[in-house]
Amino acid sequence: MIKEFERVVLKEDLKGTQYIKGDVGTVVTIYPDNKGYEVEFFALDGSTISVETVMDSQLIPANAIKKVLHVDSPKHPVSREAADRLHRHETNNPDITNHHFIVPPQKGNGIIK
Repeated sequence: MIKEFERVVLKEDLKGTQYIKGDVGTVVTIYPDNKGYEVEFFALDGSTISVETVMDSQLIPANAIKKVLHVDSPKHPVSREAADRLHRHETNNPDITNHHFIVPPQKGNGIIK
């Protein structure tokens, strides 16, 4: 059961928002019977980007994923396919496949476009 102020991860893109599968937020309100939540999404500096209503079926607790958070790098973009491959390999969790990665540029690694 997800608790108030717990970090959560999106299991799918939130339609009508900028948030995609794998994004991390914090539960700030729990609706009756834990059917839905208000989730606050933050920038890396800690500032709030927005608060969105999210259904229970769209979330998993962040403590279920043991990995380091990564951020897209505009200087070194990673293809979605490569990020998905890396993420599935690192987490062994088929529910979370789309995530953001910074991959150091290396010649011939097949990841950097």
